[in-house]
Amino acid sequence: MVKFGIGSRTVNPLANDTHHAIRELPAGIYQKDLHFVMELVQNADDNHYEDGKVPELQFVLVDEDLGGYGVQYTLLVLNNEIGFSRANVESLCSIGRSTKKGRRQDGYIGEKGIGFKSVFLVTHHPIVISNGFRIGFSDSPTESTDLGYIVPEWVEHPTDVELSNCLGIAENQLPSTVIVLPIRQDKVEVIRSQLFELSPQLLRTKKSARSSDGSRHMSVHRHRRAPSKEIARMIPNDCSYSIIQLVLPATGEEVSFHVWQQTFSMVGDHEIEDRRNINMYKITLAFPLDRNNNTSDPSVFAFLPMKNQSTGFKFIINADFALVASRDSIRFDSICNENIFQNIPEAFMSAFICPLKTLDNQPEDVYRFAPDSSLNAASNQPWLAAVIDGILQRLKDSSIDSSIVICAENIGQEFSVLTDSDIHSRRYCPPLNARMVDPMFRSIIERAQEMNFRCPWLTENRNLYIVDAECQGKYESKLTDFGVRYFTSEEYAAFLSEKWLLSLPDELYVELLIFLSKEEDSKHLSNLPILKYFDEENTLKLLAPCDKKTISLYVPEKSTDMSFLSQWISHFASWVSVRFMPSNIMNIAESISEDDFRLLRKWLTEIAGVEDLSVGAYVTNLISLEKENVRLSLSIVHLILHALETGKFDVPVLLPASISKWPRYGLESSWHSRVLCLSESYFNLPFFLKGKVGHDLIVEFLTKAMGALDIFGIKEPPDAPLTLRSHLGLSGEELTSLIAWLQDVRYIPGNLKKSLRESEWVKTVEHGTRKPSACFIDLGRWKEWKGLLLPRDVPFVDTQFFCDLRPFESIVENLGMVTLLHSEVQNDTAKRWYAFLRSAMWMGWRNTTKPVIWIPNQSTSRTWRRIDECVIHDRKGLFHGTLCVLDLYYRNEEILSFFKDNVGVAETPNAGMHRLLWINWSKREIRITEEECQNIWSVIAEGWDFLKQKRSTEVKAFYSKCRIPCTSFSTGSEQIMLARPSEILLSDDLVLTEAFQKAFPSLKFAWYPRNADASAWADQLVQCYKDLGVKQISDIVSVESSKGLAIYFETGGIGRGVYRAILGYLTGTLCNVPYQTRKRMVRQLQNVKVYFTKDVDKVSYKLCVGGKVYSVDRNTNVRWEKTERTMYVTMRSFCNKARVAYELTSELAKGMVGGERAELVNGLRDWLLMSLAVHFEDDAVQDLLRAYNMRLTLEDEALLQEGHIPIFVTMY
Repeated sequence: MVKFGIGSRTVNPLANDTHHAIRELPAGIYQKDLHFVMELVQNADDNHYEDGKVPELQFVLVDEDLGGYGVQYTLLVLNNEIGFSRANVESLCSIGRSTKKGRRQDGYIGEKGIGFKSVFLVTHHPIVISNGFRIGFSDSPTESTDLGYIVPEWVEHPTDVELSNCLGIAENQLPSTVIVLPIRQDKVEVIRSQLFELSPQLLRTKKSARSSDGSRHMSVHRHRRAPSKEIARMIPNDCSYSIIQLVLPATGEEVSFHVWQQTFSMVGDHEIEDRRNINMYKITLAFPLDRNNNTSDPSVFAFLPMKNQSTGFKFIINADFALVASRDSIRFDSICNENIFQNIPEAFMSAFICPLKTLDNQPEDVYRFAPDSSLNAASNQPWLAAVIDGILQRLKDSSIDSSIVICAENIGQEFSVLTDSDIHSRRYCPPLNARMVDPMFRSIIERAQEMNFRCPWLTENRNLYIVDAECQGKYESKLTDFGVRYFTSEEYAAFLSEKWLLSLPDELYVELLIFLSKEEDSKHLSNLPILKYFDEENTLKLLAPCDKKTISLYVPEKSTDMSFLSQWISHFASWVSVRFMPSNIMNIAESISEDDFRLLRKWLTEIAGVEDLSVGAYVTNLISLEKENVRLSLSIVHLILHALETGKFDVPVLLPASISKWPRYGLESSWHSRVLCLSESYFNLPFFLKGKVGHDLIVEFLTKAMGALDIFGIKEPPDAPLTLRSHLGLSGEELTSLIAWLQDVRYIPGNLKKSLRESEWVKTVEHGTRKPSACFIDLGRWKEWKGLLLPRDVPFVDTQFFCDLRPFESIVENLGMVTLLHSEVQNDTAKRWYAFLRSAMWMGWRNTTKPVIWIPNQSTSRTWRRIDECVIHDRKGLFHGTLCVLDLYYRNEEILSFFKDNVGVAETPNAGMHRLLWINWSKREIRITEEECQNIWSVIAEGWDFLKQKRSTEVKAFYSKCRIPCTSFSTGSEQIMLARPSEILLSDDLVLTEAFQKAFPSLKFAWYPRNADASAWADQLVQCYKDLGVKQISDIVSVESSKGLAIYFETGGIGRGVYRAILGYLTGTLCNVPYQTRKRMVRQLQNVKVYFTKDVDKVSYKLCVGGKVYSVDRNTNVRWEKTERTMYVTMRSFCNKARVAYELTSELAKGMVGGERAELVNGLRDWLLMSLAVHFEDDAVQDLLRAYNMRLTLEDEALLQEGHIPIFVTMY
């Protein structure tokens, strides 16, 4: 032991300095206590093992003192390597003399020769037992050398017998190397709580590794499986590929990885001295086979995990990066590292392709390892962005071997590569040549293949390939990142060949049409022959939508008409050409869902030009061609008789015009395609029948034989407009007959009703002819208005022109005639109406839903409004844009009283209106001021208890749509934001609030009013927030890690004097806090125990809000744990008394008041400081209250007499 001067009479003068330097070196370099575990794992990885032996490393924590150093726990590190050599031992006894130095190209990374020294972070006396060596070290200087850490001493314990008994194995089963670490008392908790939770990624790039079974023992075996010969042929010479399987013996759990290693040449001079002779290096990528692996642990390793290097990758990168001194972070100013970063994309591409093309089961799952393009946008690390860009570019680049997209094999497409030597490439293609397709279209071509109707495009095309279905379904976004596109309309057109479409079974053909009807770009297929039809020779052909003007294509309006029309179409072929789509296609179409059928019919009509054809429309079209053609006329008659006999004729047949009323109403021009008008020719009798056969007999024949009738005999009018104009010269009797007919029909179709409502056909007294909605009709209920209203005031219907319309009240209202006064009027006229109604105490509009309030705007937007659309006053100006505020239009208090008392208009906006307004603001996300927020929520809060008793749709809508006003530290309290209840917190504890706001400025807290006037409704506002789902910060915060307190010198409680001081301040006129609120605040002090200690330990708080986890540390002299009802206070003999007094009173004030009364905190704290000066003695506090003219109420005094409040207290 000459090296250390043992036995020498003189002491090494540098020994003391050397000892202190060694002590500071690991502590300064390794910032984490558990870094020694990583160093031991790395050492085990660098060790040598016997051939055929599976490397194994175990960590075992036992509650025994195996070394005899008086500790409670010992950590055993067991490794089955070949054992320590003399050189290894000498390395432990030195600094900077690692046996691995200079061997980087062999995979060794030892740099400083001090990795083992990191164990001194957790132990005073490490022991190494290996290959006959049994030596210990101490962090205290030895008497003979004045040195510690590197001076070895022979140790007797633990013996092999003691180790075997402790581990429960035979002596001959002990591994060749055992490291014994007696754990320091102050590191026990760290080891117990964190050692067995270290990232499992630590073991994935190691030859020997460890994992945890959740107990005090952890062990893992590593098995390497070489690739098959077939796969090995795909691996370049500078690469290696294997499947690594890690087995946890305790549970049998297995974890497997694809591990790819590739060698690269170092480019450029290296800036680190001991690496300048390195010209080659390796990059290792490990891909976990566990598909559920979504770890966020560090994914960059330099044989040990790097701090803060979580990349978001789903694979691990391991390379010989140049590191900072602490060996836990990468140097970003290194030429070596820049070289590695540049080659990671190439290594990834090689590693990516190998498992992709060799996995037999679900090879597309390899895609999950490709980085998302979104990672690049979110990354603030330039090297990471460069790596992501490099990987994605290589995945897209077709100039390199990028046949990485898996193609579908079940649709009949053929691949260009089919040789046995390239068997793994035959179903892959580059992203540039791959196409994704709509799942519905894929289903069609898959079923067509199953039915032996393969599309020729799939066999003839050699440039484009359709992506595998499962691949597209699971990794569409990844494929998009690779540059894979969807089929374009041109590519769909190339796919849909005429031969294939004609051969396609009708069921699949209908599905194809449905798909096209849903495809946005289907209008670009207008030149593609795609519509099936039968020509005049009954041959099935295809028609392109662009040819719809050349050949008219139809589908029967009713499927039952198909067979009927088919019998006649050929008969009339020489006069009109009609082509039908095959009947079976429409029969199948009618069996699909209603929504799909509606969409298909719309597409056929608008895009493909396919029209509906009814029997009536067909007949009408033929009649328009008649032109005195006797043969055609007879054929049409035969067709009509056939249709009438079979019930297919659904078009009204009108009697000749000369004996009918329908010409007076202009039906021939309005309904020309919807009715059949018989010709006057029926009355052109031979001369010898004139005078013998009258018109009545002919009409009787037409009525019985052909069902002919006049307009008022039609019971189901067609859905066509009937435009009445004044030029028709219709009399009042004729118009009344029309109204009577409309009231008798079964149903008035929409187009017919719309035309009658919008036509100007109603004659008024002094306002000409107006549309119904612009007229007022007096049905005898408004006699009081006579003399007050003049005909010039209102467009009254001319009752002398019309017959008595009272029996038709329902139909005239349906057509839009005004039976009450809510048409357009002059402003002074409206005032006269309402003055009259007020004088008559009119209450008839009290519950009406009709618009009865005239808004006399100066602009052209004058209008009538309903009761619920108006209020009398809106003094806060919130509803000017959403409600009609009547005092803006009517200054007469008598009229305003009429609106309020007689009509039922709300005097001011009620709580329901405020809620609706808030929901509207929430949708628009407008900027809201403090004043607006207070004006709305004061009303909502004050009416909240009543609202909760209701179970209306309005209440449910408010609960589901309401956004909560909130603020954040980053935006300032002046800027109010809106957020969902789950995204914000209630600040019921200002201490916690301030701690989290400082650490996370963007964290959102519910808004509270900041002025004293809000005290009356602040408590209700808090209840609103709670009921809407906002969580209190004190309810969801948890203590993540707290070591507790070792020694409590005294314990005490919070006595009556503290309660009295708080209640006295809150009762004062400056605070004006209601009694129930005061009671709730002080009740938080109930049964709180106060612990006085030497030191209040740091505590970590954790909460989850909006799906994110937030954690902060707090280290103060006072801490109030409200959920535990405990308060920790530093003893005055161990700290600055003034500082602790300030923190104590602040903790009390902030903890009790909450965010809704934050303005009270400073005053309450100052008052408590004054009370603390008299030690919170109850009598002294009473004197203070009297001195400052403060007094408690009777309720407060009764509260102080409750039994849980102690009279005396041990207080700071």
